[in-house]
Amino acid sequence: MLDSETLQATATPTPDERVLRFVESELRQSGRLHGFWAMAFVRELRMHGLTAAERAGLRLVLALYGERVDPAAHEVLREAIVHA
Repeated sequence: MLDSETLQATATPTPDERVLRFVESELRQSGRLHGFWAMAFVRELRMHGLTAAERAGLRLVLALYGERVDPAAHEVLREAIVHA
């Protein structure tokens, strides 16, 4: 049986809603997530240290909305996921 610490360490983090709300707002306004806005948002996240939940949110955004994310934004988001 696993203790709660082990479960927390191995459990997949729940995607941060703030990440999803930001991207969905951008998609409603312009139809795409552009690199500049992705860079500004990721910079803001990094100012306090990117959490596992925020990285999970970025992964979910790419999975759900990948075709509506421009190439520059894809690069920014992927780099944030890997180099948090």
